[in-house]
Amino acid sequence: MNNKFSDLFGYLEGLDERSSKFLVKALERSNLDGFDYLEYKQSTNNLKGMMDEAMAIKSAFATAINIGLTKEKLVQTARHYKGVLDKEKNQFETALANRRKNHIAEKEKEVEQWKTAIAKNMEQIKKLQELNVLLQDKIDNHGDEIQKEMQLQQAREQSFLNAYQLISSEIESDIQKIQTLI
Repeated sequence: MNNKFSDLFGYLEGLDERSSKFLVKALERSNLDGFDYLEYKQSTNNLKGMMDEAMAIKSAFATAINIGLTKEKLVQTARHYKGVLDKEKNQFETALANRRKNHIAEKEKEVEQWKTAIAKNMEQIKKLQELNVLLQDKIDNHGDEIQKEMQLQQAREQSFLNAYQLISSEIESDIQKIQTLI
């Protein structure tokens, strides 16, 4: 069969060319010997350009009868080619299901793993935020304690320096008195 797939099965615009070619090639690979449905289809298509479809169908069959084609053989071989297409469809569906399983299901599994990881991360973030709040409270409390301690130490320092100053001045005064009076 040398015809283009679009010549044999009509105008296929809008159909996926790759799929259409693949199916027609499957039919070509399964072409039975002798004059059968595919050759009858080709003859019918050739006659459609010269007459209406019903007349083309009848004329092509009248010619095919002379070559030994019967109505039963025509229907039988048409069913053979329909079976070829059905087999290709089943193989395609199996391949598609496997591809879905291998690609989509795998990616869905990854997505679920990532969602689980995000949930764990969010839980860790929540715990870290709670810890940060606790640490901030400690910082705030220590800040108050530090302020109080600094005030206490400044007061002690001032008290010490006052006492030191007083006692030191008195000793200096005594030293002056001793040196001058004795």
